[in-house]
Amino acid sequence: MEKFAGIGKKKLELIHNAGVRKSTSHVFVYRYPDSDNMPAMDADKFTFDAKKESKKDRELAFYLHIPFCTSVCSYCHYYKQLPPEEKQIEQYLKSLEKEISTYKKFIDAKIEANSVLFGGGTPTVLKAGQLNSLMEFLQAAFPMPKKIEATIESSPETLDLEKLAELRQYFNRLSIGVQDFDDGVLKACNRNHNKEQALKAVKDAGNAGFENINIDIIYGLPGQGIKGWQKTLGEIEKIQPESVTASDLRVHKGTGFFAEDRNRFASELELVEMHGMFLDKMNGLGYKQLFPYQFVKQGKEMKFLENQWNNNEFLGFGASSCSYFNKWDYNNVFPTAKYVETVSENGLACAVGKKLSKEEQKIRHAALGLKNCEGIDKEKFRQRFGTGFDEEFGKIVELLEGLELVENSEKNIKLNRDGILFYDSISRKFFPRQNSKSG
Repeated sequence: MEKFAGIGKKKLELIHNAGVRKSTSHVFVYRYPDSDNMPAMDADKFTFDAKKESKKDRELAFYLHIPFCTSVCSYCHYYKQLPPEEKQIEQYLKSLEKEISTYKKFIDAKIEANSVLFGGGTPTVLKAGQLNSLMEFLQAAFPMPKKIEATIESSPETLDLEKLAELRQYFNRLSIGVQDFDDGVLKACNRNHNKEQALKAVKDAGNAGFENINIDIIYGLPGQGIKGWQKTLGEIEKIQPESVTASDLRVHKGTGFFAEDRNRFASELELVEMHGMFLDKMNGLGYKQLFPYQFVKQGKEMKFLENQWNNNEFLGFGASSCSYFNKWDYNNVFPTAKYVETVSENGLACAVGKKLSKEEQKIRHAALGLKNCEGIDKEKFRQRFGTGFDEEFGKIVELLEGLELVENSEKNIKLNRDGILFYDSISRKFFPRQNSKSG
């Protein structure tokens, strides 16, 4: 093959020599500094800052982590566990409510909620009534617009028409973790559903009244290959949901795949080709690209991710959840039992994190901002930080322009098609070398 995803071998070699890669070992960029470089949280200082800043009106997104799953997928590196006894589930839900209430007590300001995401784990392992009650509690604590984007993540084996109809009373966006439409690939990943269940879940969701359905898929899975990925994209074309999110396989320590032979997984060049196939398919179907890995139909944009990649504030509740609030970037404690214990004692469950310096905020803004396909608005950057983007990151911009991976103008900078294929690795170019992992 002379080209991969339309990129010639010579250019690929230049890109790789510059340290811009796409491999199954890369780390997804969602913060700066990296999680491994976050210190133990100074909870007293955080609470003091939060109370001091509490009277400032602000816009917020909300994330609730439900860690329970019907099985442990071989690729998943997020915090999760098999469902415990009902009593422990109820304890966890009560702890979520207490954590929400604690934040409410010291946020004495007008909050404009822009989106809510229930993620995991697999939130729909729980009963619809439990999830709706939790959403109702959150709405009572932080009043929200009637038509706020409210997303819940799910897996096909946890859904049926009756449950979906009940969930639709409080949630208007459903994300279904299909991952692939080949039963053999699904089995190799230790997924607990098959193709037939996935197709039924999508159909039932529409019949239950969901008008904004996202399908999650993964490329680079063992046994999938280029041809298998092409078939998966063919199924997406038949369904044409409102949103499609395609992630590249990441093989991290602590996952079932980590100890396996790397030859089972897609090569770096195959990952590049598969991502390119996804871009071509979705563009060909007339979808709008929001992020390097997500396309939507017009009017179905995901506000939660827009908020995150624009470096705006969000509060996370639950074991292991992440937050960005008052310039503090932090994670909650886990596992579940430790979370419940900590909330019982302190009301909050902050474990690791820090208040970002101005320099760290700039780096975070640059690294996350390039994940938005509209790019980084340079005037807004100057207004926010009092300095120009090119003044701060001139050498990195020069490198990316030389590799022809960005479109850079006086108004903004954004990834071009080739850059989109290496989005995480490019984001890491903005990290100081001593704090950066391989991408």
